[in-house]
Amino acid sequence: MRKMCEMSVNPFDLIQILGAALARHVQTPQVTVDAYRQQMDRSVWKSIENKTRVYLDTKHWVHLRDVRLGRPRCDQHVEILERLQQLVSSGRIICPVSFPLIVELTKQGDKTTRRATAKIMDELSGSTCVLSPVEVARLEIERFVATVVLGIPPSDPIETMIWRKPFFMHGDFPFREFGFEVTQKDALQKAYLDQFAAFSIEDTIDMMDARGGFDTPAGMPVDETNRLRKEYAKRPARRQQIFKAQQIAAINENADILARVLESFAVRHPKSAAILTGETAVLDFMKRLLEEMKSAEGQRALPHLHVQAMLRTEIQMDSRRVVKETDWWDVAHASVALPYADIFFFERSFTHLITREETQLDSFYDTQVFADRSMILDCLQNIASTA
Repeated sequence: MRKMCEMSVNPFDLIQILGAALARHVQTPQVTVDAYRQQMDRSVWKSIENKTRVYLDTKHWVHLRDVRLGRPRCDQHVEILERLQQLVSSGRIICPVSFPLIVELTKQGDKTTRRATAKIMDELSGSTCVLSPVEVARLEIERFVATVVLGIPPSDPIETMIWRKPFFMHGDFPFREFGFEVTQKDALQKAYLDQFAAFSIEDTIDMMDARGGFDTPAGMPVDETNRLRKEYAKRPARRQQIFKAQQIAAINENADILARVLESFAVRHPKSAAILTGETAVLDFMKRLLEEMKSAEGQRALPHLHVQAMLRTEIQMDSRRVVKETDWWDVAHASVALPYADIFFFERSFTHLITREETQLDSFYDTQVFADRSMILDCLQNIASTA
């Protein structure tokens, strides 16, 4: 029997939100459900566009949680939390949360510590999340296909399109068909969107946990990666050779997403259907993606794929590293934080991979990356002292 989820939002408040929203939306039948979704998405971006985006990986959130629970591991963690709170309350920064963070949070077995972590995430993020990696990859690929098919890139920068409230981090919510006429159905669906937007990170985790948890994508096989790492140590391969192999792997992993994007474009642009739906269409576009990723411009246009390929290359090139399952979540954090955050507090070993001379991903994406506590404190002080 599935457990009931305990929500931080009062159920009666949700009923009031739904009722008030329904009354409001009945008065605006000209606004479609899709248009209203887009308005909601844009409003999330508008709420953070002038703030410095500071992304924390799981370890740093755990340290903040321990401070909140009265068991700090060091005095610097206390000071980091105080400075983050001050900067968030003053509207200077936002600490957005991602799907990899949520998944790692659900793996915490202790309900008390998990709830405490979710609460501090809500507080510092304003319940602002990045779309899941699958959805971010879809957006990046969709924009690439649009550029190929239409000949011009989309006008809106992708960083304006990837921010959501927690309930919507998986993309659009699919509604059941209601047995009402169109105007009433649209009003009800828009009202439900308002209700779901009120859910916090804590609420969303509780709801997903009650439904059996998350479907999480598998990373690269740990045993196979360690085997290849040893092989490269015996018979050193050129970095560029490994990087190309990892680019191909990243594109292959997203082949299903590419296929769905091509199908969608064929419906919307029937004149281009021949190049979008032919027997070799997916393979042809996969080759185009690989060609695109040879240039710096193409890598910046497809950052999710680029960061994954680059960091996986560095992992396999490091003969001293023993790969762990958690490494793939760290790669997932980096693929979100580097292109879409301004500042990234990360693991020490991965910070080295990102900032080393062979990669310089921090410079490539113009993102500051820190692991050392003293440097994190200096960074936050610099933000506070900047007019």
